[in-house]
Amino acid sequence: MVQMICETGVLPKDDPDIGCIATNDGYHVVGALAVTIADALERKLAESPGVETFTLDDDDGPRVDEHGFLTDRPGLPAFQVGREKVEEFIRFCRSCSHGGYEIW
Repeated sequence: MVQMICETGVLPKDDPDIGCIATNDGYHVVGALAVTIADALERKLAESPGVETFTLDDDDGPRVDEHGFLTDRPGLPAFQVGREKVEEFIRFCRSCSHGGYEIW
């Protein structure tokens, strides 16, 4: 999900702690940013109406086996997320519009 959010370009570039968004270090996503993220993800879904699974890496990216473990053998792209999970995260972000959320 983090990779998909990063690809939307909505994360603040002037925030020195933005790199912590993927490290479970307590990064605080304020309410306004949560709504901005939800809006950006909704646009991404609207641009891809027939896509059920978003693959977020190229052919050289990491792969996982059938159990979800990283592998150096051919396998599934490690960075993929289903449309249903994206929709669920959009609803979560909208529910945090006042206080935001922290990533732990």
